[in-house]
Amino acid sequence: MLLLELFWVFFRIGAFSFGGGYAMIPFLYHELVTTHAWLSHHEMTDVITVSQMTPGPVAINAATLVGYRLAGVLGSAIATGAVILPATLILLVVARYFWARYQAEGVQAVFRGIRPVAVALVASAAVTLAVGAVVDWITAVLLVAAGLASFYRVHPVVAIVACGLVGVLVYG
Repeated sequence: MLLLELFWVFFRIGAFSFGGGYAMIPFLYHELVTTHAWLSHHEMTDVITVSQMTPGPVAINAATLVGYRLAGVLGSAIATGAVILPATLILLVVARYFWARYQAEGVQAVFRGIRPVAVALVASAAVTLAVGAVVDWITAVLLVAAGLASFYRVHPVVAIVACGLVGVLVYG
């Protein structure tokens, strides 16, 4: 039963998340932490962190990690397949008609309407994760430093390694 539920949860996440992997974070959080209580807030933050650090799309990495944690290798395969299945099916249908009508005003209007939603979902995910990640003044400083590093276009690996080293020095 868990495998079927895992499939259905990740299929819905894949079907109703627009704007890429980061836009899926609020849906992931709602389903995995709030609705099903499969993960704690801190576990979810760790899943997102590891998903960002590993190569590949965040949503697929998160599905793989959560599926493995809940149901082993089979759970990992099911969650990963489920999260990409909706996009695959939609893309097959849309690709057939999309390029011929891409410049049409109606199609462009849909994209203009969806873009702000994608940005808002990413911002919501950032705030949700930031609230749980800041546990003391040091993590608050690291959050601000990482934000500034991102703003000034410091390579993400440099920011991750630097913050990780500070974490080891302070908390290790």
